[in-house]
Amino acid sequence: MVFDVADVRVWIVDALESNADWRSRKADEYPDDERNLDAVADSRRLRDEVAALPASAFEGLLRHVNSREDDGRFDEWCQHQNEVIGGIGFRHFPENAVALLEELGGAPVLRAVTQD
Repeated sequence: MVFDVADVRVWIVDALESNADWRSRKADEYPDDERNLDAVADSRRLRDEVAALPASAFEGLLRHVNSREDDGRFDEWCQHQNEVIGGIGFRHFPENAVALLEELGGAPVLRAVTQD
């Protein structure tokens, strides 16, 4: 299977929204841990930024994801995505959507896109 930009964008946007929802529930459970509310805000901000990125911003990540599918390591990438997005505000602190996509595996093309 070959994935396209829409596939990757939807996965990331959905994962960010799911993370925000989960962290919101954790904030209710642990009201003294402000990191959860920060993670909710960061996840929703990143969700909106990812949704607004041009398709060209996903080229490097798309190649990375498709190469993982080709060599049978797509599940590893999915696990990596879950770890990165699930760790927002705790272990991962992407400054913006481009930094998030770079962390997910799309660094080479994204650097070129952001330098234009």
